[in-house]
Amino acid sequence: MLGNSLDKELLASGGSAITSSWRAAHRIKMDEHFLYFYHLGSGRLESYPQWVPPLGFEPEQRPWFGLLEDEGKQQGWVGPYTQYGTDRRVLTLVRRIDAPDGHPIGLLMADLPLDGVQQSLERALGSQVGSLYLTDTRRNRMIAAVHPEWLQNLTGQEIDCEETLSWLYHGVALTHRLPYVDWELGIYLPPHLFRQVLIEVLALVLLPALLLLLVVGLGLRSLLRIFKMEIGLVQERLCSLGERRGEHAHRENWFVSKSLGTLEQLEISYQEHKRALRIDALTGIFNRRAFDEDRFKLAKRNEPFTMVLIDVDHFKQINDSFGHQFGDMVLRRIGDALERKLGFPHVYRIGGDEFAALLLSGRQQIEEQLAKLQQEIQAQRWREGECRVSLSMGVAMNGLGDSQQFERADEALYRSKAAGRDCWHFAE
Repeated sequence: MLGNSLDKELLASGGSAITSSWRAAHRIKMDEHFLYFYHLGSGRLESYPQWVPPLGFEPEQRPWFGLLEDEGKQQGWVGPYTQYGTDRRVLTLVRRIDAPDGHPIGLLMADLPLDGVQQSLERALGSQVGSLYLTDTRRNRMIAAVHPEWLQNLTGQEIDCEETLSWLYHGVALTHRLPYVDWELGIYLPPHLFRQVLIEVLALVLLPALLLLLVVGLGLRSLLRIFKMEIGLVQERLCSLGERRGEHAHRENWFVSKSLGTLEQLEISYQEHKRALRIDALTGIFNRRAFDEDRFKLAKRNEPFTMVLIDVDHFKQINDSFGHQFGDMVLRRIGDALERKLGFPHVYRIGGDEFAALLLSGRQQIEEQLAKLQQEIQAQRWREGECRVSLSMGVAMNGLGDSQQFERADEALYRSKAAGRDCWHFAE
């Protein structure tokens, strides 16, 4: 935007590069930064906000000056390097401005403080255990990293997370090359995280099984004792017919009743624990675990179903503008609306602001349900009057034997977002 707004003829004659567009571009950024234009002919450096170069400042010695000599490159990132006269580390986006005849006029630059990149990585990682890092692949150096101490054992190559049990010893490292710059974004998950998850999963799976085996063993032992008691009662009854009848029978009934009561309490506790694992604590509807289990059950029964993926539009802006507590209230109310319009057994919260539904209805009925859902969401009023909540949805029908149903619903969801949000699309 800034490059296209420059008057090249004015710049070639020594005029100023600063326009009203500079002030608008500067206000878009929330952190401190500077915009610069270096005039090649006069050696003058203009900046917004105004910055007066101190004595001894030599543009030819600055890292960005080299772009004037690189004929094959029009624009690129420079750095990170130390800002002149400070100890602050910055990255600079530089674009060479050429005259119509191809001769360079100067350099247009925008600073990006490295601590801003660091803060962005920290916000992206949040409270998750791991390391998020950004590397310059061309210069083979680290730009910024969260928990860099965990990266000391990395070899610079991706760790194969599919290799048998390698993640328990080495962790998992995944990288993604950024298409617009020679950088890679990487995430490293340490091995102790997987060990902890493995222990928790084993505890959730094995402990109930061991408890059930223990109960069965005690039950078998009790049955053997009852059989022995019955044999003794028969022998006693044969030896003394008509004497003190009913005493042993009464004692045996009391014993069996107590055992059944214990088993019943264990069964209730087990079912409550199992149900709690399927419920989302915030919204009260089913969670991602239940979503995956129910999809598997429907597919196993060869029963066709329709998948609906639902995203809250601009939910990050809602959190940033009104706070996470208000955002949680929005998610709860959306969960209530989904439960009312689509039915509690069919709706799930599968992520932060991501919901889903598994429906057995036909297309016409589904369209009517989604229309009523959107009407209810649009009609809701919030304490913050300027807040507006809407949903984008993607629908994929005929789930029978369709291994790509989730991907098709996700593509339809992105079509809804591209169409302006607050709508739904069916997968093709």
